[in-house]
Amino acid sequence: MKTGWIKTIFIISGIYDGGLGVIFLVAGMPLFDLFNVTRPNHIGYIQFPALILIIFGVMFLRIAGDPYRFRELIWYGAGLKLAYSGVVFYHYFTAGLPFMWVPFAILDLLFLILYMICWASLRRPVSTADIPEADYFSARSFSTSARTSFDIGSMADIYFAAILPLLSTRYF
Repeated sequence: MKTGWIKTIFIISGIYDGGLGVIFLVAGMPLFDLFNVTRPNHIGYIQFPALILIIFGVMFLRIAGDPYRFRELIWYGAGLKLAYSGVVFYHYFTAGLPFMWVPFAILDLLFLILYMICWASLRRPVSTADIPEADYFSARSFSTSARTSFDIGSMADIYFAAILPLLSTRYF
């Protein structure tokens, strides 16, 4: 089975979550002001979830790099999406959570559905002939010298290289 569409979903997801994390890490408080949402009493309440999003963004890029090998990580991403959208929709409909969070919850529900489709599509094939050569080598832990797919892991390195300097600076 070709995994190009699955890789695309996880590249988009990695860029989305990682990028969102970077935006909230760098400009979290101004975003609260922009949407007229009460600021939290400490910047750490924004920074921690932002860093979690960056970590998950890196994980999604790793999944994109080799969907067969990292198939089981999809469940962790699905858990993140279910937890976020569930909490947002519950509080939005029962306690009046600001609308600022709802578009993210809608996107997360969409990603959750896509993740489950991807996970089901990545069942181990009956024969290795069903696995493209690049995925076969990485999925079976053989030599990767014949691997021809783009290494998404390098994108994860770029994220960390961009984030580390930000962590050493205080943002208000």
